[in-house]
Amino acid sequence: MTDIRLCESGIDLHLVLDRAAKDVIAHGGALGVVGGDGTVNAAAVRTTESGLPPAVFPGGTLNRFAADLGLTTPKDTADAVEAGCGGAVDLGRVTTEGGADGDSSTYFLNTFNIGVYPEFVRAREDVADSNARQRPPPEPDGHLSSVPGVW
Repeated sequence: MTDIRLCESGIDLHLVLDRAAKDVIAHGGALGVVGGDGTVNAAAVRTTESGLPPAVFPGGTLNRFAADLGLTTPKDTADAVEAGCGGAVDLGRVTTEGGADGDSSTYFLNTFNIGVYPEFVRAREDVADSNARQRPPPEPDGHLSSVPGVW
């Protein structure tokens, strides 16, 4: 069974992921996600907390996480899920102590950067934003990569 849930602007992604994870626990399968690094990161936290296998479908701006796993097309991910193949990745955690709400943890996947690299990323994003404002918006292409949300 495939259950597709879209997470439109203004909808709480974490709530959608929590509900999807509960359904996967009840019916079996993997918690799949298509989106950028932030969406994939949020899904990774849910799968770690619930013990569910994740399935990452490429669909973000650069697909860094999916590409690092060799998943360059949705078919790559679907084939891996169907075959029961997977890999291991590290999930990092940064914990701050003694904040207003007590200790707080933030999780991250794929990359954690300090130094000059984040400045290069911001500069690239500024150029991309500037270029996007100079072009008309692209027509929808009908591919999964154009659909933000949760599988």
